[in-house]
Amino acid sequence: MKTFGAKKIILLGIIFIFFLSGCQNQTTENECFTSEQIEDILESSAFVNNPPLKNIAFVKYSADEFLFNNQCFSFYRDMDYYLLFSARYDFRDSIVNTYPPQAVRTIENNGQKSMYIVYETDDETRVFVFFFESDGFQFTRGYPIVMKKSLEMSDFSTLENGDSMDDVEKIDPIAALYRKGYDTLSDELIHSLYVNGKETISSVHLLTDGIIRINYTRNSEGSYIIEQIIKSENFTIPVIGGRLCYLIYPEDYI
Repeated sequence: MKTFGAKKIILLGIIFIFFLSGCQNQTTENECFTSEQIEDILESSAFVNNPPLKNIAFVKYSADEFLFNNQCFSFYRDMDYYLLFSARYDFRDSIVNTYPPQAVRTIENNGQKSMYIVYETDDETRVFVFFFESDGFQFTRGYPIVMKKSLEMSDFSTLENGDSMDDVEKIDPIAALYRKGYDTLSDELIHSLYVNGKETISSVHLLTDGIIRINYTRNSEGSYIIEQIIKSENFTIPVIGGRLCYLIYPEDYI
């Protein structure tokens, strides 16, 4: 009887723990938002910032595939390049259906509602893809944000024009991702897109107290040299189509 009683207590304890865990609003890697659910979120006047990212068992996408062979968006390209194209591949539904998000956020963005979805990769990179009310949230704009650590504006205070992307990487490891992305582009494509074209070779650093966009030129040795540093305390940077605010909730920093 004593053995049976002990087993009964253990069983009740397990049931109790299971019950509590089910009340913590946790998602699992199998729970993703559909296009229909996101449409409902966007039509609501309420802002969504739950569940906490720490409670989500993220699907860890392959960094090589997700960051550099992504068929929906590119973090090292200004997606506003496609604003004048009649055929686009970065529509919200395409992104959501190809990479179902487990975290969706809506936030007040300089008087305008914006939305961002969050992904994670197997190299501990957090990726934020932004959509804006001004476009009806139909496609991503500007730069998807990549992040490996939380940094502040002061961390970049020693950088100046003429420094290299190597110097940036010493501060923020995401610079290595940008270098890898731009290194895939030929000199001819660099010249077409970034010299004669509208784009700028850039790295974008979302910080806890603002955002920094660093513009570079690629020299004959293949090094990226800082040409301009744009700092913004209101999280707003220039992109091809204007200016966009990349504001996220403080608890969503990595």
